[in-house]
This record gives sequence, C-alpha cells and structure tokens, in this order.
Amino acid sequence: MGFYQELYGDIALVLLDLNMPGMGGYKCLQELSRMDPSVKVVISSGYSANGNADAAQAAGAAGFIGKPYRLKELAATVRGILSEMKTGGEANLY
Repeated sequence: MGFYQELYGDIALVLLDLNMPGMGGYKCLQELSRMDPSVKVVISSGYSANGNADAAQAAGAAGFIGKPYRLKELAATVRGILSEMKTGGEANLY
C-alpha cells in the first residue's frame, strides 16, 4: 500500500487478482479506494465471472476480466477505462 500512496498521482490504473496472498483483492480494493476515491481498478479472477463481476462493481472496481484472458482482452479493458477517464464518461467495463 505504501507504494501506491507514494506514487498514486502517477498510477492511472491498478490490476488486482482476487486471490492475492495476504490481504486479498477485495480488501486491497477497499484500501486503495480509501486512500484515493478516484482510483481505477480492474479486478481479475479465475472464478465465476458473473458473480465476481457484480461483486467487483459493487465494491467500486472500474472493470472485471475473467481468467484465463488473452492479452488482447486485457488491453481492450484497460484501453476502455483509460479512454473513459480522458473523456470523463463512465468506464465500468465487465
């Protein structure tokens, strides 16, 4: 968390895996949102995409990508969110 706190102005987007060791993806998302309410986070998970996408949206994530994903899919998700940030529109991509 200290890394994000130090550099959050230079970080446009965070990619989190739900199954992170230690604090876990949802807890990390909550902490990032507490530090920076405008943080853009894409949640990634190999578990059921339907339930996790809804839960990620409810938790404040800007997007969700199910595993396994292809680099092309990840790039499109990230590109969509970053484009929406520039235009000021809604970026939620699931």
